[in-house]
Amino acid sequence: MRLRKYLQRNWRYILSPQMRGFKDIHLIGSVESSHRAFTYRMKKQSKSWTKQGAKAMIGLIEARMNGELQASLNTILEQLTVLPRVAQTSLLQEMHIRTGEFLRKAPTKPSIGAVQGIIPINTATSRPMGQLFKALTH
Repeated sequence: MRLRKYLQRNWRYILSPQMRGFKDIHLIGSVESSHRAFTYRMKKQSKSWTKQGAKAMIGLIEARMNGELQASLNTILEQLTVLPRVAQTSLLQEMHIRTGEFLRKAPTKPSIGAVQGIIPINTATSRPMGQLFKALTH
């Protein structure tokens, strides 16, 4: 209400930026309308950011909105050093064998008094068995 009275009282004295001599003035509404890209990614997805991470994400969003993202990525990719292809050495083969041995399942020993069974993977999560499977795997 106070603002309305102020504007009515002083309207003839309030000059537009163009009338004050500013030539390249654009509407500031573009700032308010383009903030959605930032707020959606930074706030609405329930993410937390460090200052460094927030600055990096804002830089990526700005580059995408300005159409500069692909050029920036191409420049960065050109600066990366391409690693030479490593031939199969005995060390790599040894590492491969060790991981294979590690990933093999040990045979299960039957327990006395325990019932053995499986939980089907394709059970709907709305069913009790599906809920149990989901609880065990997540």
